[in-house]
Amino acid sequence: MNGESNHVANHVANHVANHVANHVESHLPLLRQWAMLRMIPSYPRKVSTLDLLQKLLAMGFSPLSLRTVQRDLVQLSEILPLSSDENRPRGWCWGKDAIPVDIPAMNPHIALTFCLVKRFADRLLPPGTLSYLQPYWRQAEHVLQAVGSVSGVWPDKVQVISPGQPLQLPNIVPEVVET
Repeated sequence: MNGESNHVANHVANHVANHVANHVESHLPLLRQWAMLRMIPSYPRKVSTLDLLQKLLAMGFSPLSLRTVQRDLVQLSEILPLSSDENRPRGWCWGKDAIPVDIPAMNPHIALTFCLVKRFADRLLPPGTLSYLQPYWRQAEHVLQAVGSVSGVWPDKVQVISPGQPLQLPNIVPEVVET
C-alpha cells in the first residue's frame, strides 16, 4: 500500500471510529437489546435475567440495572417469540417454534448447507441435536423456496449412496447430550 492509499485508509478508519463514538450513546439501548437477544437460548434451555445482566455488564453495557434488563425482555417479548417461565428469577428462551433471528439473514448458500445437512447427516446426529436444528431447517427451506436459482433446486439434484451398510444410531440419554 503506498503512502497516499495508507493515508486515505487511515482517514476513513478515523472517520468511522469518530462516527461510531459520537452515535453509540444514542443507540445504546438498541445495541444492548440486540446483544441480549443473541444471548437468549432456544427452547428448552433458558437463561435468567441475572445471568443476562452479568453478561451485559461484562460486555461494557453500564450503568445497567436488573430492572432495565427485565423491562427490555418484557418489551421484546411483545414483538418477538420470546417466552419466560414463572420461576424466580425468570428464565427466558426463544419460543419452541421460533425461527432464529440473526443479522445478516440466512443467505441461499447457508440455507442449502442446512438442507443438505438435514437430508444426509440426520442419521449421524443425536436426536437432541436434531431438535435444536429444526428452526434453522425451517428457515433454510423458506429461503430456498423464495430463491429461484440453482441453490433452490440443488437439494433435489443430489443423492449420496453409502458404500456399505448404514450405521445405526446408539441410544443416548437426552440429558447426557444436554450437558
